[in-house]
Amino acid sequence: MELVFSNFSPAKITNKSLQDTWLKLFKSADEVLIATGYISNDSIEDLHSILQQNPNFIKNIQILVGMHYLEGFTKLQYDSLVKLHNFLINNNRGAIYVSQFMKFHGKLYSFKTNEKVDSLIGSANLSCFLNSLERTYETMLHIEENIVANAIYDDIKKTIQAIGTLISEAPMPSNFILNNLHLDEHLGVEKVPLEKVKKLFKRTSEYNFKIPIKTTDKSNVNAYLGKGRQDQRGFIIPRSWYEVELIVSNTTTSQEGYPVKQSFSVITDDGWQFKCKTSGDFSKNFRSEDDLKVLGKWIKGRLEINGCLKTGQKITDDILLEYGNNIIDLRSTDDPNLWLLSFKGK
Repeated sequence: MELVFSNFSPAKITNKSLQDTWLKLFKSADEVLIATGYISNDSIEDLHSILQQNPNFIKNIQILVGMHYLEGFTKLQYDSLVKLHNFLINNNRGAIYVSQFMKFHGKLYSFKTNEKVDSLIGSANLSCFLNSLERTYETMLHIEENIVANAIYDDIKKTIQAIGTLISEAPMPSNFILNNLHLDEHLGVEKVPLEKVKKLFKRTSEYNFKIPIKTTDKSNVNAYLGKGRQDQRGFIIPRSWYEVELIVSNTTTSQEGYPVKQSFSVITDDGWQFKCKTSGDFSKNFRSEDDLKVLGKWIKGRLEINGCLKTGQKITDDILLEYGNNIIDLRSTDDPNLWLLSFKGK
C-alpha cells in the first residue's frame, strides 16, 4: 500500500498523482464501488458521458452520495444525479444512492477487475476527480493487498446497503441550494470585491470588442461534442461539458488594441478574476489559460443560473435568445494586462 497525493505544484510529493491513479484504476475496472460525501454536477455529468461512450467498459458502478440529501443539493447536482441513475438502471449498469437519514462523510473507492481489487481510502470526494478544477489538496491510501482491499470493497457494499436509499425512491428535496458558479473553489480563480468590480466597470475603456457566441457543433461553447481522448484499449475520455474555447473572427482580432497572442487577467462583471489567453492563427482562439473549463464554467454557469441551460445540454441559438444575450463584451483597462469581461442576460 502507498499514499498518493494531488501533487499540485509546489507540493509534488509522489511520482504519480492521485487523479492519475484514480483514473487508471477506474478505466481498467469491471466493477466500481464509491461512497463519497460530496459530488459536483459537472463531475457527475462527466462520469455520465464516460459511461455512455464506453458501453463495453465498467459493467457496474454503485455510488453512495453521503452528505447532500441532508445538507442540501443544488438543482443542477440533483438533476445530474437523477439523470445518471436512470441511465444506469435502464442499462443494468448500477445505481445511485443517497444517505437519507444520516450524514456520511467517508471517501471510499474500490475497483474490481476479474478477481483483483484495488481500494482507495482518504480525503477526496468524487468531485475532485474527472476534470476537476478544485484547489483543495487531497491524499489517499492506495491499497493493493488483496485481503485489505477486498475488506474495503465488502465494507463499501455493507455501507450502501445499511444507509443508502436509491435516489429514485427517496423523496425529492423540497428546497434546493441557490448558489453561483463556485469558481472560488477552483485553481487560478479569485473572487473580487464587488466595490472594485463596480469601479472598474464604470470607467471608460479605450478598447471594446464584441465577441459573438457561436453555437456550432464541436467547437466554441459546444467544444465538449468534439472528439475525446482514446487509449490503446479503446477507452474514451470525452471532453468535459464545461470546456469552452471561443473562436473570434479576423474582423475582430485585426482591430486596433485587440490582445494578440497574449496572456492576461480578466475580471468579470459578476466578480471573478482568472487568466485568459489568445492564440492560434490571427489570434482567433480566446480561452482561459491552462484550463478551458474556467471560461466554460463562467459562461455556461450564467446560463444555468438563469434557468436557460441544463448541465450536459447543447447550447443553441434559442437558448441564447432566451437568456437575452449572445455577445461576450471584452473591454480594456488602464492596466494592459487586465481586461474586463461581461455577459449579462436580460
